[in-house]
Amino acid sequence: MADTQYSLADVAKIIGKSEKTISRWIKSGKLPAVKHGTGYLIEEKDIPLKPDASLERQDFIQKQLLSRGTMDTSPTPPALLSRGVDMNTAMEMNSFIAGGQVDMRMQNLDSFNMMLQKHQREVEKIIREQNELAEKYARATYKIGQLEERNRLLEENSQKLEQKMSLLPLPEQWNSSQKEMGELKENLRRHEDMHQARVTELERHLREVETEKNRLQEELVSERSKGLWARMRDIFK
Repeated sequence: MADTQYSLADVAKIIGKSEKTISRWIKSGKLPAVKHGTGYLIEEKDIPLKPDASLERQDFIQKQLLSRGTMDTSPTPPALLSRGVDMNTAMEMNSFIAGGQVDMRMQNLDSFNMMLQKHQREVEKIIREQNELAEKYARATYKIGQLEERNRLLEENSQKLEQKMSLLPLPEQWNSSQKEMGELKENLRRHEDMHQARVTELERHLREVETEKNRLQEELVSERSKGLWARMRDIFK
């Protein structure tokens, strides 16, 4: 359970010192305190006391605050601060206590409980709103993560495209390359025509050679088929 916290003014009233003295103790580190808005909150266990031996520490603090007898010197009830009640609500409750409407034994708890219930509903509402905000924040964080990942992929693709573009020639170089390619194609076509003409000429010559070869083979066969006297006759013709 969290320790009860008191304001700087309450601590000054409890130990009978001025607020300036308490503030000086806090700034020098002599008295531990927690910053709260423009003031400070001091936990009950850190308040320097010389309590009455017949009273507990908390009862002694309440007795010191209530002994002042005015609303301004009324303590912030420990039960309220331990529940997280804000200072405005606590002051409203203190006004009931200081005005005699509620004594320390809480004989009339109806108004006090209604005030606590009202504050509890307000706290629950705030908690629900905070949970909704936390859920919205989580969804927004998730979407931001998706967008960052998508942006990273787009940057990677952009870099790849830039690298590919850097490999492409400039328009002037492209036009020059196209012109050279056209000249090479024209030269290749001329060489192909010359080669085709040469092949046609060789094929024609080969046919002539084949014809001559066939003729000679026929003459050879004819000569072989002639007798000796017929060959000699042909020689001496």
